[in-house]
Amino acid sequence: MRGNGLATHVVDTAEDARRLVAELVRRDRTVFTAQSETLRVSGISADLRTYSVPRENERLQERYGQTSFLGRILILEREGFPDRGTVIIIREPIGF
Repeated sequence: MRGNGLATHVVDTAEDARRLVAELVRRDRTVFTAQSETLRVSGISADLRTYSVPRENERLQERYGQTSFLGRILILEREGFPDRGTVIIIREPIGF
């Protein structure tokens, strides 16, 4: 993944991943998240939703008069701008 331009972190547990996300996410920036079983089980998805969904709702309401919803599936293959995308791999077996 690093060779394809993605910032990649490997952590041992879901709790380690939550701490890392809290360190990495800047509160003044836009955050894109993709739902996965790993994000759901680790609790990261709920943390990010708490942060990003209200902001995205506000942006969409102002721009388009509609609310936000989760409706995308993401496959990461390569990033054209080095370190713009971040992947966190969790060694602890969670999810499927």
